[in-house]
Amino acid sequence: MKKVTLVGSLIFVITFIIGVVVALQQGDKEEIYVNTKLTLSEDLTRRASSHRVLYLVIYDESSKMPMPYGAARFVLPSSPSGNFINLTLNHENLKVMGGPNKPKPKTMRIKARLDVDGQAGKDQPGDIIGEATKVTYGSTGVAIELNKIF
Repeated sequence: MKKVTLVGSLIFVITFIIGVVVALQQGDKEEIYVNTKLTLSEDLTRRASSHRVLYLVIYDESSKMPMPYGAARFVLPSSPSGNFINLTLNHENLKVMGGPNKPKPKTMRIKARLDVDGQAGKDQPGDIIGEATKVTYGSTGVAIELNKIF
């Protein structure tokens, strides 16, 4: 009887260890909304030297509502220039309007804004913006050039 209990315990421990190893190999397969590569137009580098707050705003392209689907705010460590940052939007950093259980958009418009005063809200004079359209949920390497002054 002791052999049966020992064999059963051994099988349980081996199964448990295999489960832990498989889980660790899987890693965190976190869903992303989008991964972006942001570039500042060369002729706006001097103008953007004091801009340290970046907003990424997602719009659901299939929605008839003008309101954003969600937004994220990032504080830049230095003045933006050239290819200044790559960012991934996910459930941790994107604030979804209407809560985290809102259905994910299939196609999105993504607006990037270097904000002159750092405050959320509508674009204001002096903000530097750029957009990407028809972006599929989960896309990576989406290039957005900030090339317009509002």
